[in-house]
Amino acid sequence: MLISFIIWTICSARFETSPSNGLSVAVIFIYFFHYDIAYTPLVLAYPTEILQYSIRSKGLSLTFIAIYSSLVILSFVNPIALEAIGWKYYIVFCWTTGVSVVVNFLLLPETKGLSLEEIEGLFRDKDVVNGADGSAKLEGGEVSHVDVKY
Repeated sequence: MLISFIIWTICSARFETSPSNGLSVAVIFIYFFHYDIAYTPLVLAYPTEILQYSIRSKGLSLTFIAIYSSLVILSFVNPIALEAIGWKYYIVFCWTTGVSVVVNFLLLPETKGLSLEEIEGLFRDKDVVNGADGSAKLEGGEVSHVDVKY
């Protein structure tokens, strides 16, 4: 996604000197392809996966507040910035996307293939103990419900 946006920025810079550039349209489609398979689903799936059930609705509410607040702000800022500095405004988005890549890589743990208890253990720094049936349980956790099979 970052690479395609950098190419999009380069194409926008070259568009000022040679307006007939079909590569720009292709790069825009490539960017939004990556955006829709990576960012769109993960922006809601990751918080849903890592938050405990008791605070999940509050966490997702904060996620939506952040998303829609930034959309409202950018809908007013983008036209003004594009009018003032043109294609150079895309460099701001290249930079923020690059920072997001680094932050996500360094700070957010991989949760693929982990149970909810194991994910909770990642964020609470508690050991996860596997039971006899292979299910993961947090050591020292409280039991609020027990299923009994006959």
